[in-house]
Amino acid sequence: MDENQYYEKVKELTDQQRCYKESISQETKEYFKSINLPKELYDFFEKNSYSNFITFKKVIFDKVNTFQRNNKEILNHEKYRKKYLIIGNGLNGDPIAVNLMSLHVGFIFHDILFEDENADVDEIFVDMKSTISEFYYNSIFRDKFPVDAYQAEEYIKNVSK
Repeated sequence: MDENQYYEKVKELTDQQRCYKESISQETKEYFKSINLPKELYDFFEKNSYSNFITFKKVIFDKVNTFQRNNKEILNHEKYRKKYLIIGNGLNGDPIAVNLMSLHVGFIFHDILFEDENADVDEIFVDMKSTISEFYYNSIFRDKFPVDAYQAEEYIKNVSK
């Protein structure tokens, strides 16, 4: 991954979308502490905290200071709130989440998550085996990069062949 190329594109997108750098709020910092957010992720969020969400082609990176509210509204059980952090969404509404243990990003099937209050997030999370920056970099620069959980499953099958 070319980090300079990535951040040049992020700058271009934030300028186009009128997003401005924003400090992480004290409330969000406390939330990150409560979920034992790894320092690597905190550093990324600190560098990528904006006044609004950012659209990367067909996937979204949420506003960092809305993570706490979004995660409480979406994740159906406290144990998942300690393991996954929703950071955006795909084209059809599938949440994009970071597994806080592996630091990998993936999609969660929204139709199952929202229809079954007992859904096991571990079973409906499609691990893209990439970091946040790799995930969003690929969403910009790779043709046919998945935009939802269904495409992600197919993508992972084809990559592992």
